[in-house]
Amino acid sequence: MKMQGENVRNGEIDFLRFLFSLIILLRHSSNIVGKRWYPFLGDAFAVEFFFLVSGYLMMASIHKCLRGGDNCLLRRETVGFLTKKIKGFFPEMIIAWVLALLINYVAREEKTIRGFLSMLMDGFGEGSLLFMAGIGSTTFNVVVWYLSSMLISMAILYLLIRKYPDNMTKIILPVAVILMLGYLYQNYGTLRSPTQWIGFTYKGNIRAISEISLGVIGYEIVQHFSPVQLNKKGKVLISDMKWCMYGVIIAYMWFRSGDRRDYIFLFVFWFAVMCSFSQKGIEKNFFQNQVCFFLGKFSLSIYLCHIFWAKNLNFLLTDIYSHAEKIGIYIICSFFIPKRFNNSVMLVSTFLRKHTVSIKGRLKAFLYIQNFINKG
Repeated sequence: MKMQGENVRNGEIDFLRFLFSLIILLRHSSNIVGKRWYPFLGDAFAVEFFFLVSGYLMMASIHKCLRGGDNCLLRRETVGFLTKKIKGFFPEMIIAWVLALLINYVAREEKTIRGFLSMLMDGFGEGSLLFMAGIGSTTFNVVVWYLSSMLISMAILYLLIRKYPDNMTKIILPVAVILMLGYLYQNYGTLRSPTQWIGFTYKGNIRAISEISLGVIGYEIVQHFSPVQLNKKGKVLISDMKWCMYGVIIAYMWFRSGDRRDYIFLFVFWFAVMCSFSQKGIEKNFFQNQVCFFLGKFSLSIYLCHIFWAKNLNFLLTDIYSHAEKIGIYIICSFFIPKRFNNSVMLVSTFLRKHTVSIKGRLKAFLYIQNFINKG
């Protein structure tokens, strides 16, 4: 994550991305051993972090365009922004989806071509990121609901904020956030259960729009206070408050599976994320290192490549393994396996990004030559 106003990543945000991805991974281990191992009852609340960060960074991109006086068509700019977001995660997402499809097929009792094709068709909505729009359903890799909801929300918000930045960030979004959270509070209590259909859309989409909007508002607040210079005591105070808030949130995720307290802790989360982006704490430079940057990049692979192991590992392993051994195998499969699975997500994704431009250029040249030959 880039630090505001600098050409470097925000190592603290990267570290936190890894931390909350790890919490989600640990929670889903209960699919393997049941209630004998049930850490982080409320791991789903970790997604709030990703939505808040996404909203903050989206607003940073909008401000960059506003400061640069970019006069290109809004629809073209909006499509360009969304395309850039998709390029940022699509290679990891599609590779993880293919792996999930294969693991689910291998774990099936009946392995037929017809069954495989049926699974492929059932998973179309998930693989195309359309299922949170109501097309298809979650099948192999349910965690990608977050990416689908994020894109839907940003497609709505980016254009409106870019067109009316002041009115949206200072009036419309604050009121809309309160109304949307109030609607969820009164009708559903917890923020969880994103794939619950609520009549016109999935619950997760309302959750995504409201929290991304909070991230947008958070950017404006951080920018407003960015000129403020703190002394050492002030920096220590900011750091202590911030890490205490993260600690309280993590404790809440450990003990609570989700209830109306979600709405209180959402605003605690929001304030902590703003503190992390402000870079006003005493530990400002502690996270600015290659280890944290790598963890931030690797967190996407961890997030996308664990749930299908958790759901199918019991079918792939014999009963000779103890629960502790199964947890160890699950973590290795989801986290380490450098040559076969997870690391391949990062390696193949890096290759695709690096060579996309050259491949496009060669393809265009080939088509041009073929067209020239045909005309000749």
